Amino acid sequence: MAHLSTMDATFLYYETPESPMHVAGLAIFKPKDDYDGNIFEDYQQFIEDRIHLISYLHRRLGTSSFAPFDPIWIEDYDLDWDYHLRHNALPKPGNRKQLNELVERLHAVPLDRNRPLWQFYVIEGLEEGGFALYTKTHHACLDGGAGMITMDVLYDKTPEITKIDPPKVPRHARSSQPEWVQQLTESYAQLMRQQVELIENTPQFLKTLERLGRKAIDDLVHPKQSTALTPPRTSLNMSIGRGRSFATLTLPLNEVKALGKAVGAKINDVVMMLCGGALRRYLTQMNELPSDPLIAGVPVSLRKPGDYAMNNQVIMMFGSLGTDIADPLERLKAIHESMTDAKDRVDMVKDTIHLEYSIYGAPLFLKGLTRIMSETKAADRLPPTMNLVVSNVPGSRTPMYLLGHEMEAYFPVSIPQHGVGLNMTVQSYCDRLDFGIVSAKTAMADTSVLTDLIVEEFKAFEKAVAKVTAAAEPAIEAKAEPEPKKPAARKAPAKRTAAKRAPAKRTPAKKPATPKNPT
Repeated sequence: MAHLSTMDATFLYYETPESPMHVAGLAIFKPKDDYDGNIFEDYQQFIEDRIHLISYLHRRLGTSSFAPFDPIWIEDYDLDWDYHLRHNALPKPGNRKQLNELVERLHAVPLDRNRPLWQFYVIEGLEEGGFALYTKTHHACLDGGAGMITMDVLYDKTPEITKIDPPKVPRHARSSQPEWVQQLTESYAQLMRQQVELIENTPQFLKTLERLGRKAIDDLVHPKQSTALTPPRTSLNMSIGRGRSFATLTLPLNEVKALGKAVGAKINDVVMMLCGGALRRYLTQMNELPSDPLIAGVPVSLRKPGDYAMNNQVIMMFGSLGTDIADPLERLKAIHESMTDAKDRVDMVKDTIHLEYSIYGAPLFLKGLTRIMSETKAADRLPPTMNLVVSNVPGSRTPMYLLGHEMEAYFPVSIPQHGVGLNMTVQSYCDRLDFGIVSAKTAMADTSVLTDLIVEEFKAFEKAVAKVTAAAEPAIEAKAEPEPKKPAARKAPAKRTAAKRAPAKRTPAKKPATPKNPT
C-alpha cells in the first residue's frame, strides 16, 4: 500500500471525459526473419513474467468518493488480461497514416479506474512488416523520467530475451482490509510525516522567499523581454472535445545537434525553435498569428540520479516560442534567453519543492473546480496560462528489443486538455529525434500539417546556419593567406641591402644612410 501525493493525484482530479490524463508511447519494431511465434501470446507471457517488477502494473486506486484525502495504491494481481492486453491489426495496406488514426481512437478512451491504470496494444498488419506497440498508462502512475526507467524492464537491450527471476514474496490478489480503512490509516500517517518535514524545511523555505523577493524587485527595476510571458489567445486555447489528431515525424538527431552546435545552441532550444517556427507558419496560414509570442509549458524533471520511484517528480516552467520572429536564428536567440531566465527561476525554488506532500481536502476542491471548468467551458473565456506544451525527453542511445525484434522508432503520445489543446513531445532514440504531436480536433483538426511545417522550418534553419558558416569562412582564409608569403618578404630586404653597399664605397658621405646587415 502506498499513498499518492497531491501531485500524482492531480492528474486524477483534472481528468474529464474530454481530457483523459494518460500518457502513451508508440513503438515500431522491425520484422525478424527467423521469428515464427505468435507475437501477441508471446508478449502476454513476457509481461506476466515482469509484472512484479513495475509497481503500477499490479496496483489500483483505493479511494472513497467523499474522502478529504488523496487516494492510495492497493496491490492487485488479479488482472483481467483481456482488458489490459489488446490485439489489433491494420487493414491493408497498413501504412503509417492508418496506424496514427488507430492511435487517435485508442488515445481518446479513458482508462478504467477500477483496474490498474494501464493498457498495452499489440498492432500487426504494418505494410513494412514487423509490428507496433501502443502502451497507455495514467499520468498519476508516473512521469516521463519514471517512464524511461520502465523501458529498461519492458524492453531488452539485446536481441536475447532477459531471464527474469520470479518474485521472492508470493503475490497477493487483493487485501482483505476494507479500502476506506487503509486510506484513512495511511492518510493520517502521511499527514503527520508532512508536518515534521515542513518544520525541518523552514530555513530553506525562508531562503527561497528571500531569493524570489530579490528577483521580483530586479524584474521591476530592469524589465526584460524574456520575462514577459503573457500567452496570447489562439484557437489552441479553448475547451476541447473527445476527438484526437495524432501525427509523427522523425529528424536526424546528429544533424540537429550539429546545426545547433554550429551556432552555439543546445538541442532543447533547437527543438523549441523548430516548433515555434512551424506554429508561426501555421497561424499565418490561418490568419491568426498574434503579435506576441506563443508561450510553451515545458515540463522540468526534479528527479535525482538513482531515484527509480514510480511517481511524478516534475514541474512546469514557461518559455517563449518566438513565434513573433521570422528569422530562425533570431528566434533561437530569443528562445534561449527566455528559457535561461525560466531555468534560473526554477533553480531558485526546486530545493524547497517537495512533491510527496498531500493537501487536505484536495480531492473535493479540485474535483469540484474541474467539473465547473468543464461544464461551463471556462477555458473559452479565461486567459490561457500557456498556449501549448512542448517537451523533449532524452531516450536510449542504444537499440532496444522486444522478443528479439529491434525497435525502429518510439513516438511519445501525450495529453491535450481544456485550454491547452496541443501537445508536442519529442523523444530521442539512437540517431533519431522522434516527434509525437497530439491535439484535440477542436483545437487543430489535422496535426500532420505541423509535421510538414516542421520539415520546412528545419530546412530554413539549415540554410540560415549554412549562410552564417559561409560568411565566417572568408575571414578565416584571409588571415591564413599571408602565411606562405612571409619567408619571401624576409629575403627581399637582404637583396636591397646588398645593392646599396656598393654605392656606399664610392660615396662615403652616404654611409650613414646604409642599412645594417639583417644577419
